[in-house]
Amino acid sequence: MESKRIQMGKKPAKKREPKQKKGKSNVFLFKKKAKQPSLKKRKKARFLDQLKISQTYGLVLAGVIFLFIAASAFAGSILMNLNSQMDDLEQKGDQALALSEIGSVFRAKDMVVSDYIFTKDERLVEEFEVQNNQFNDLKEQVDSVMNTQQREAIFQQILSSNEEINTLFFETTIDAVKEEKENMIMYSRIRSADIRSMTLEYLTDLQEDLKADYTASVAKAKADSKQALIILVLSVLAALLVSIILTVLIGRRVNRQLNRVVHNSSEIAKGNLAVLPLEGSGKGDIGQLVSSTNSIAEQLRGIVSQLVAVAGEVKKESRTLNTMSDEVKEGSGQIAAAMNDLTDGAGQQADAAGEISQLIEMLNQEITKTREESDELKAMSEDVLLISDGSRAQIAELAEQMGQMTRLVSNSVQKMNGLEKRTGEISTLIQVIRDISAQTNLLALNAAIEAARAGEHGRGFAVVADEVRKLAVQVDESINEITGIISGVQKETGAVVTTLNEGYEQVEKGSGTMEKTTGTFAGIIESVTNMVSRIQLISKRMDTLTDRSNQISSSSQSIASVSEESSANIQQTAASSQQLNGSMEDMKGSAVSLLTLSDELENKVKQFQV
Repeated sequence: MESKRIQMGKKPAKKREPKQKKGKSNVFLFKKKAKQPSLKKRKKARFLDQLKISQTYGLVLAGVIFLFIAASAFAGSILMNLNSQMDDLEQKGDQALALSEIGSVFRAKDMVVSDYIFTKDERLVEEFEVQNNQFNDLKEQVDSVMNTQQREAIFQQILSSNEEINTLFFETTIDAVKEEKENMIMYSRIRSADIRSMTLEYLTDLQEDLKADYTASVAKAKADSKQALIILVLSVLAALLVSIILTVLIGRRVNRQLNRVVHNSSEIAKGNLAVLPLEGSGKGDIGQLVSSTNSIAEQLRGIVSQLVAVAGEVKKESRTLNTMSDEVKEGSGQIAAAMNDLTDGAGQQADAAGEISQLIEMLNQEITKTREESDELKAMSEDVLLISDGSRAQIAELAEQMGQMTRLVSNSVQKMNGLEKRTGEISTLIQVIRDISAQTNLLALNAAIEAARAGEHGRGFAVVADEVRKLAVQVDESINEITGIISGVQKETGAVVTTLNEGYEQVEKGSGTMEKTTGTFAGIIESVTNMVSRIQLISKRMDTLTDRSNQISSSSQSIASVSEESSANIQQTAASSQQLNGSMEDMKGSAVSLLTLSDELENKVKQFQV
């Protein structure tokens, strides 16, 4: 009996596992965070960082369209200027032809005077009036070209000669013929011939002056055409070069930044939370995406670090609980065995009941601490779930913005196609000018024929007509060169359309990458949701364990009361002992379940690298 009392009073204590130091986990060690660059060393956000991706490409497209519109407007201005010069040259040709016809009118008047003297035909008087009216019409045509003092003086001499020959015919010749005054008739004939010769000399001087002016205008038109051609080529090449450079630079910038974000997102999705923060700022899409990615990584690092610590503590406490449950179970077994000798060992039973009460008190403290840590773990897991839901909304918004950018680039391609259509309309305008040049060449040929009919007096006009023809040929050649330039513009416009199509393909690839990233984040959220469910299950098990612990505490108090009244209440003590043994079995099962759940939580957390 004495040996039995000794075994009941002094139970062999099992060695407990040494507690691990705080701040460390037996799962894995935390990695040191890489040093982040100081805020003072970061570059200030540039203007493009403040814009959305769609706004950036819209700005580039606006610049390209503006440059091509400016080049097209300049080409139109050059064509209008050439058209104006052609009209001016045509007008000068008409005026030169009118001067030649004025000479013909004077010759005709002189012939009428001569014929009237010899034939005395009154119909010649009407013919003279017709020639005089024709002279007045021609005078109005050439009046605008008399814009210098020298031309005005010569033209006044011609007008005076016309008045003089009119006066000579109507006031002298007609009367002298009717009265048959031979001297006056001879005077009229000689004076008419002198007026004709003098007037033709005046007209020759005017034609020479007009020819010099015409030659200067032709030279100026050639110089202006050559200069305009050079400026047009340079402006079109500059517009194409600037548009291509802007498109390539913006595309490279956006792709480079998106690739960095995609790389970090992929690493986070793989569980590597030790990635370096991305550098970037601004209110644009890229800046917001960089800030969101850095924030997600930082918050996940903090949460996973806390989860690692809590998981280690839960595992440690669950092992302690398991050990203590074994000890309590062993004590309850000893109590059940001692119930057979309860009559002789009431004192020893009281000692065992006191020891059990102390162990249960310690167990209650450990259970309470474990429950508090389980509640903290549950709250942190819910925070992780909220952050994951927020990240899902940000990724969805970014995917929508990528879709808007895709539509914007598609609209840009359509507008560039419209610009190519406009250049085709310019080609139509060039064809109209080419027709005008052909008509001018035909007019010069007709003028040369008329000059040939005029004989010696039309030689100067024939030179002018030949120059008009040459200018028409040169204008036709210039139009051919401009047509080649417009064709080059159309080819370069097609190249820009091709470049925009390639940018559109890159944007579509970026959209595909964002869809993959969205799927990856969905996987992360699903894992976090499963982890939250596990933690909630652990919390429920801890509630059950607390209830069992309270029951054990109540049972230990009952055992103490039974120990004081062991003689009278031996049956009640036996029942309480059996109840205690069943409760300890339940507590043992709960402790094993808690240890299993803590191992699962630890394995889940190991997927992340902090």
